[in-house]
Amino acid sequence: MSCMEFGLVGIAAVVAFFRHIPLPSIINSAAPAWPAVAAGAAAGLPLGLLVSFTGSKITLFKSVYELLSTMFTTYNLKLFDIIIISVTAGICEEILFRGVLQTMWGIRITSFVFILLHGYFNPTDWKMSVFGLVMFALSLLIGTVYIHYGLFAAMAFHVAYDVGAMVVVGQSRATTSRQETRDKSKT
Repeated sequence: MSCMEFGLVGIAAVVAFFRHIPLPSIINSAAPAWPAVAAGAAAGLPLGLLVSFTGSKITLFKSVYELLSTMFTTYNLKLFDIIIISVTAGICEEILFRGVLQTMWGIRITSFVFILLHGYFNPTDWKMSVFGLVMFALSLLIGTVYIHYGLFAAMAFHVAYDVGAMVVVGQSRATTSRQETRDKSKT
């Protein structure tokens, strides 16, 4: 996964080079770095917790959350893994999508491509596509954070959101596993 994410930075570098996009415009620090990081994280974490917790309770999204929770079982993800995955994704994806592509295509097209590449718009699974609309709105929000506060804030928002969302999904999976174990021991 990390190699793929770092590949996004490589793509961003190639696109920036050929489009003559200077590094300072990619970083786009509309606010001082540390306050931007703090503000992005402070907004992203509770939103990640809220959206993931609420989404996991909506019957329509049950299959989406089952798919996500399978990742925890398959890879036996721990908190350290969640943090590494979130940091890598948040930094690498935002460099490409906000720092480079959003400056070329604008916020809507970039957000659509972002969600499309994450597999949330799926013509064979309408429930996943509805979930994709929620994620599209979130991507628009991250794009707006980038416009107003800069790349560091967008990265921090993305990292914190992912940590919050994955912690909820992981906790939900752990609770389900414990319940399944209890149910099996009763029979």
